[in-house]
Amino acid sequence: MEKNGNQTRKHYSLEQKVKIHREHLENQIPLSELSEKYGIPVNDLYHRKKKLFEGAVEIFPSKRIPRCHRRKGKRASQAKAEIRWPTDTGACEREHQL
Repeated sequence: MEKNGNQTRKHYSLEQKVKIHREHLENQIPLSELSEKYGIPVNDLYHRKKKLFEGAVEIFPSKRIPRCHRRKGKRASQAKAEIRWPTDTGACEREHQL
């Protein structure tokens, strides 16, 4: 714990943070209730929840072929068979924001 003026600030491990958010998601306990229970500002909990879901996108693999890799004028099933890998990787990176 860290003292900052009159307030004592708690530090939670990653495992503890996951446990707190699991309580919220699995048991449908409101973040306001968890805020009181663990002494964490409710805004911090909302911020961590937002970060959790922003990062979750990366764990689900995408089977879609990016538009820049498809041949134009083809159906999706044909486009998958004929993947066009660009020679200008800069254009591809710009399109995918890599």
